[in-house]
Amino acid sequence: MQIYPQRSLGCLANVYFAIDTSESVAMARFPWGSLVSKLIDFLSLFVERLEQSSQLPRKIQWAYGGLHFSSHVEVFSPIVQNPSPFLARARAIRYIGKGTFIDCALRNVTEQVRLRSPVRPVLQYAVVLTDGHMTGSPCGGVQEAAEAAKAAGIKIFVVATNQETVEGELRLIASSPAAKYRKDYQAFPSAQQQEAVNRITSAMVSVCQQPMCMETKGIEGPKGQKGIKVRCDD
Repeated sequence: MQIYPQRSLGCLANVYFAIDTSESVAMARFPWGSLVSKLIDFLSLFVERLEQSSQLPRKIQWAYGGLHFSSHVEVFSPIVQNPSPFLARARAIRYIGKGTFIDCALRNVTEQVRLRSPVRPVLQYAVVLTDGHMTGSPCGGVQEAAEAAKAAGIKIFVVATNQETVEGELRLIASSPAAKYRKDYQAFPSAQQQEAVNRITSAMVSVCQQPMCMETKGIEGPKGQKGIKVRCDD
């Protein structure tokens, strides 16, 4: 029988953020790095909205972690339940501003989620903020890295950093169906930011409010009657 610890406390969910701070994002607007600041604003709104949902009839316990990436990956927070230190670490991010290896970022997302404490949550989410522009794939390619994350049970939402994106790559990263996990989510401009936060968090919360089923091994049935021997002549 498979039982998740602390199930009685309600729905447990991890949300892991992967933020693109490569040159194509950091230098997209002047002053340089201002778009990265908008991505941190997006993250703050996102966490605030999820924390508000914690008081729903079926209590939800959220945990947050995150990294940002360019040609290398920097983990800015392990997965923690307290949003305050998580957001403080996010606000301290300084953009890297080099090339973009999205596949390496996805591999690291999967590894960081696996490093989570033995109390495995019911739900695992990743929110990837990127423009989809890549300069290389040294970690096996985006499709393979995304599939590995999904195979590990991570549902991936993809949010465009702005309007200048490589949409094909964004949809390759996102879980299926793309109409739910990619759609037209944007972190900038501000009007698009709030809409994306509302829609994605609502999707997460709605799953957590659904009745949860638990697999158990049923009682074995009675043994059948003994078969009759039959002689087969040539």
